[in-house]
Amino acid sequence: MKVLASEREEVLDEIIHWDSFITPFRPLRIPADILSEIFRIFVIEDGGSPWTLTRVSRAFRRTALSTPRIWGGISLWGKEKYITGSQEWYRPVLRGVRWEFGKENCCNAKQLSQALKRARGAPLDLAIHCGWSHEVTISDKAKGMIAMVAGERLSQWRSLEFAVQDNWDLSDIFSGSLEGLMFLRLNSFHQDLYNCLCKTARHLRNVEIYIRNQPLSKLANAPWWRHIHRLLLEVPYRQAGSPNSVPYHIQCSSAVDILSKAVKLEDLIVQFELPSGLAPIKKPIHFPRLKKLALRASIALLGALSTPLLTHLEIKTGGWGFGNRVAPNTIFFPAVTHLSFFSSGPAVLASLHCPSLVQLCLGPESGHGQKYFDYHVITTAWNPDNDPERLLKPSVLRIEGLVIKWTVLRDLLRLSLHDCLRELILVDSPLPKSFFKALMAVSRSTVICGDLEKLSVIYESDLNKGERIMGWSDGREILKSILTLRREQNLGLRKVIAQWPRQSRVEFSDDSGVSLTVSVSQDIH
Repeated sequence: MKVLASEREEVLDEIIHWDSFITPFRPLRIPADILSEIFRIFVIEDGGSPWTLTRVSRAFRRTALSTPRIWGGISLWGKEKYITGSQEWYRPVLRGVRWEFGKENCCNAKQLSQALKRARGAPLDLAIHCGWSHEVTISDKAKGMIAMVAGERLSQWRSLEFAVQDNWDLSDIFSGSLEGLMFLRLNSFHQDLYNCLCKTARHLRNVEIYIRNQPLSKLANAPWWRHIHRLLLEVPYRQAGSPNSVPYHIQCSSAVDILSKAVKLEDLIVQFELPSGLAPIKKPIHFPRLKKLALRASIALLGALSTPLLTHLEIKTGGWGFGNRVAPNTIFFPAVTHLSFFSSGPAVLASLHCPSLVQLCLGPESGHGQKYFDYHVITTAWNPDNDPERLLKPSVLRIEGLVIKWTVLRDLLRLSLHDCLRELILVDSPLPKSFFKALMAVSRSTVICGDLEKLSVIYESDLNKGERIMGWSDGREILKSILTLRREQNLGLRKVIAQWPRQSRVEFSDDSGVSLTVSVSQDIH
């Protein structure tokens, strides 16, 4: 009986302990203005849904509904069901998704009216999606919903994602002022919207262009190019003879014309490849303020851009159909500190001269559902015959998902980066145990990167056993041995990080230089 009574007391203690976690929520006495600011951070900065807040308590619901600025995100869908080929595609509202990607989904006038009522006079972040229909004329329902957010409400627009059927008549809808518009994403062209933008969108700073069926030349003379700070410009490649297609070389010529006018850009993402038949760019396009540049299938532009302040450069190719053509001459980027290279073009990486480089990220080029990387990219870029003053010398090397000969990587670290590399990060890179055992070598003739301070081996995706090669247990022990052996020889390694999917993240560190400490944290995956 005493044993049963003791067990009963333990169970009651557990019940009392866990009962505190399921008691009704008692809201803290936080002033409404402070609570409103917390809600703003949760919704606008962290991407949360305001509907989540309304379900916490009556006080939270009351405060949330009286905070219009957290309700400004609205996605307008002209139809509840779209037909693509033989398939019917239902919009998110019919899937039960009310709030998605920072916006509330509205499929009819009633939902839109309620959303606008909650937002009141707050700035609106709109997404107008009516571009997946083959109807020649706009339906009364779709036009009525667009009219509800237009007119006098145009002055509330802070951002706009616009994808509407090209041939729809939207006259008399865009008759107000877009003075507050700062972000624009165009997936289609409409003359009435364009005219309104040209006349009133004086504060537009962020533009994304992805137009399939209309010539880019219609946008080339827009006044906003000269004062925007960020631009994403994509020219979709369409085969000749495609319906409503504009010749690709004409689109690319217009894109280059647009770039030559955007002189105040600080962030540029370009996705198009100059076709061989297009006249070469004679005068370099000068971007005096550009700091971030991403070239996706736009390798030929490398030698045509002047970017004295550029610090972050990303080069990515694959799947866009024009290859990796680049001028063989050296391309000088004096201020680039971060370079990401996802391509299989050996001549491209070898042509870059970045004396201020800090971090280099290498990854495979992706296209048609496959990943490919040519190890000649490495052997060409760090060829012993190249000018040693122009070789890339990063202090941080990050390798993502490369299927590469381990001996090529070993030789790169031992011969070319031995005197500069301080951190090595391997992400989803299927390297054999032989590579990691080579890192254990500590003699003067065989040591790899003696000044290496940090090594990270991270598997974020579920690679099969053949791809990952090392299991969790043996991989952890090998990495621990690398740190131990290097510290015994007074080499620079201070920290080793190991992370496998569905396993703990382990950090081996030797901050004091004397004892080995192990930090274990649960893997967030």
